[in-house]
Amino acid sequence: MSPNRLHALPGSLLFCAVALAAMGAGQVAVGAAMGVLQAARGQEVQGAAWVAGHPLMAAGASWLLLIPTIRLFGGWLASSTGEDFGVRSGGRVPFVLGATLGAAMLLLPAALGSLLGGYAPADSTAPTGSGAVPAVLLTLPLLALLAFGEELLFRGFFLRYWRGLGPMGAVVATAGLFSLVHSVNPNASIAGAAGVVLAGVALGIARLVSGSLWLPTGIHLGWNAATALVLGLPVSGFELPSLLRWQATDGDWARGLLGGAFGPEEGLAYHGAWMAAIVVVLASAPWLAPRSQGPSE
Repeated sequence: MSPNRLHALPGSLLFCAVALAAMGAGQVAVGAAMGVLQAARGQEVQGAAWVAGHPLMAAGASWLLLIPTIRLFGGWLASSTGEDFGVRSGGRVPFVLGATLGAAMLLLPAALGSLLGGYAPADSTAPTGSGAVPAVLLTLPLLALLAFGEELLFRGFFLRYWRGLGPMGAVVATAGLFSLVHSVNPNASIAGAAGVVLAGVALGIARLVSGSLWLPTGIHLGWNAATALVLGLPVSGFELPSLLRWQATDGDWARGLLGGAFGPEEGLAYHGAWMAAIVVVLASAPWLAPRSQGPSE
C-alpha cells in the first residue's frame, strides 16, 4: 500500500480547503442552473436564494463536485484508487444487507417507544401522509447521494488517509470528525453528538469488516430513510417529506429515551441500537469479510 503524499495533518487541512471550495462551487452551479430555469419560465430569478432555502437541495448540490474531488484529489493525496476507498464491484448484497440493518435499527426501537406511549402525531410544514408519496420518492435518491457521499468522505478517504492511527484509531478519529461536521446542523446537542459518534464508530467498523463502502452506505441510507421518510422524525435536525409524522411526547423520559428536535440520535434507545449494530457487524465478520482477503485497513 503506497504511503500518503503528504503527512496526515497538513494533507487533511489542504484537503478540507479544497473540499469546501468544491462544495461551494457545486451550490453556485446548481443556483445558476435554477436561475436560468426560472428566467426561462418567466419567473423571478432566485437561483442562489432558492438553493439556500432548500437545505436538502443545497446539501445535494454540495456533493456534485465534492464526490469527484474526493475520488481524484483525495485519491492523489492518499496514493489510492477507488477500491482502496472501498468502492468495489459486487456491492449490491452488502448494500441491501446494510439498508435492512439500518432501517431495523430505527424502526424496532421506534415501535417499542410507540408502545410505551413515547411518540405522538406531530404537525409539520413538510409534506406528510399519502400526498407526500411523490415528494418521498424524489427525496430518496437525494438521501442515497448524501449517504454515499458522506461514507466516501469519512469511511473512504479519511479512514484510509488516517490509517497511521491504526484501524480502530482511524475509526474513532473519523467518527469524531463525523460528529463535529453534524454539530452545525439545526438543534444540535451534546446527546445528539454522542449518538453521531456511535453511528460513526459502527459505520467505520462495518467498512473495516466488509472491506467495502457499500455496507456502511446501506446502513446509513436505511437509517436516514426510515427516520425521515417513514416516521417523519428529524434527521440530524432536518424535517423531510414523510409517510408518517411522529414526535417524542412531552416529558424528559420520552425525549431522553427517543430523542428530540435533532432526531433519534439524541435518544438513549437509539444509542443502544447503534451499539447493538456494532455487535451484529462484528459477529458477522466471517461472512462479511472479502473472500480474497481479511478485513480491509
